[in-house]
Amino acid sequence: MALAVAGLVADGTTTITGAEHVDVSFPEFFDVLAGLGAPVERR
Repeated sequence: MALAVAGLVADGTTTITGAEHVDVSFPEFFDVLAGLGAPVERR
């Protein structure tokens, strides 16, 4: 999750593999991140 936040300021596109594992500790993480204005795309 920390690296997902760091990816917001990285140059280019950041792709996170294995992101489904966030569901164990913070299931709403990507919803919260998107709610804060982060460009979150789910596949």
